[in-house]
Amino acid sequence: MSLEPDLSSSNLDYSVPATKPFEVAQIPARDDRFRKCRFYWPDILDPNYPYGEGIQLQLRSAISHLNEIWAVERAGAILYAFADLLGWNLVFDAARWTYDESRHCQMGYERLMDWGFDPADIPLGSYIYESASGQDPIYWIGMLYFFETKNISKKNERAKAFSEYGDAVSQHDMDYDWADETIHAHYGKRWLETLLEVRGGDGDPDELERIRTRCGELVSAVVESATPEETRDIRAVAQAMLEKAETIAAREH
Repeated sequence: MSLEPDLSSSNLDYSVPATKPFEVAQIPARDDRFRKCRFYWPDILDPNYPYGEGIQLQLRSAISHLNEIWAVERAGAILYAFADLLGWNLVFDAARWTYDESRHCQMGYERLMDWGFDPADIPLGSYIYESASGQDPIYWIGMLYFFETKNISKKNERAKAFSEYGDAVSQHDMDYDWADETIHAHYGKRWLETLLEVRGGDGDPDELERIRTRCGELVSAVVESATPEETRDIRAVAQAMLEKAETIAAREH
């Protein structure tokens, strides 16, 4: 006699009350402990606002790492959108991508906490994620590819600067970021080309660049939608963080 339960009965109901079908969020959720915003630093809205040196560069880089939360979310959405279509190799790469971006986010968070900031001080933005909302999911991969290839050349310079400042933690984190983004740029190229092929593309080598260009346009459109209030608010947040960082640094020395 079998002791296994009979699960074949048509009377079994596995539905869960009060549920709704899953959909990828168009506007990402943000932890209420942080300062929620669309744009997380003034240089996003004002190209004349300096990325900075010294404390400003250390702070800006940590803020950037924390705000890679958008990349965690989009890499996870890629798993959802394309796992069945593209198979196990995509799952393997996208899962690694999600993990790496989570680590970058954690690195920034831990540096900011170690320096004495409270989450309420820290802007947590959403504009990059929102730039791809409502778009063909190919642009979810494209947005990651766009940013991985856009900033990678600056990572070594920043790691070198942190070494000169004696900031071994920021240097360590930037070195990891550079190494990961080198891999991620390969992921983006590989899976965009694969998806275009699966969708019946003609192998046009310029198609990849057109996707990348379109992602830049989508980001620019969201940036251009910034209100004067958003610009004033993020400048005030950045200034308050810089002043606090300088106070902390002076106290430690």
